[in-house]
Amino acid sequence: MTTFTSSLYYIATNPNHSSLSESVWNRPNQRVYHMEGNTLYQRITVYDRKRRNWLENMGLELGDDFALYQPVIRVENGIVTTWETQVANISNRILGLGKAQRDIYYPNLYFVQIGNHPYPKHARYRECWSVSQAQRESHQIIYPHHDPKQHYLESSQIPLLDT
Repeated sequence: MTTFTSSLYYIATNPNHSSLSESVWNRPNQRVYHMEGNTLYQRITVYDRKRRNWLENMGLELGDDFALYQPVIRVENGIVTTWETQVANISNRILGLGKAQRDIYYPNLYFVQIGNHPYPKHARYRECWSVSQAQRESHQIIYPHHDPKQHYLESSQIPLLDT
């Protein structure tokens, strides 16, 4: 039996988790996390101008707060999936690890999407610690959809919190 310790896993598997009602510190009616189906989304703010321009050119509306919701973990039928958002070629990175390192750092991993990241370098972003912990425990690591409109949710699509 697999043991999961990442906080994102616990948020994704508990519909009553307190983090699902957390608000953003400077926007008290906006959520930090949003659950849609089996997928947990996390609010991110896009400060980098090159990345923001690319996202807007791809048809996403960032609004005055430059925020989007990105999927961070999906738990479906006991299978944990995470998205690679930083590394240009995650399969090469995993293959570069020795078997002992793979067994330690990615004990549950059995599928990694092959190929290069679909977004240009300036449009990729660094993972936060909680996402990287969830990725280490995941069964599958995949790239985001090649169309960012299919990957991200705009802030306007997320229901507001009652304040």
